[in-house]
Amino acid sequence: MLQIILALSALAVANAANPCEDTFCPEIFMPICGTDGTTYANECFLNIAKCKSPSLAIAHQGACCSLKCQSFQSCEVTADGEQYCADQCINGVCEQDGKCGAAVCAPGEVCRLVQGECLRAPCPPRLTCVKDCDRLCTRDWNPVCGTNGITYSNACSLDIAHCKDPRISLAYSGECY
Repeated sequence: MLQIILALSALAVANAANPCEDTFCPEIFMPICGTDGTTYANECFLNIAKCKSPSLAIAHQGACCSLKCQSFQSCEVTADGEQYCADQCINGVCEQDGKCGAAVCAPGEVCRLVQGECLRAPCPPRLTCVKDCDRLCTRDWNPVCGTNGITYSNACSLDIAHCKDPRISLAYSGECY
């Protein structure tokens, strides 16, 4: 088992030097949106696509959204793939007209218009402060296993998952069995 891990690690290091050759990407779903509007399973898969389209870059972390939202809104994608437009004001209260009210969110949180269960039916929206879990992690392969049974590429990736769902934490270092 150790020999396999070492071989895969060596392959990953070689691929980091030249990502356009036969690249092994970890099967970890940490969606990333490319500037081409395509959602890639993780940054490694985006880098492979970049070999064919050198101008391709990361648009943002998370899945791409195809909805056309107003300028004061962001397109959001739920865990089950539902898309909706959400008002977004940094460190403020999002009003329905897109204006930000008084700063009420704690540092590290953003205010978003949340529709909850009513994504597919009209309902009066609610406002809530949510944690801002968007951050960038290195591509280092130091796998850790989450309590949800998913192998994360490193502790930073697990921290993002924990930020989004506090029930997820470190089960142990290394890949999940």
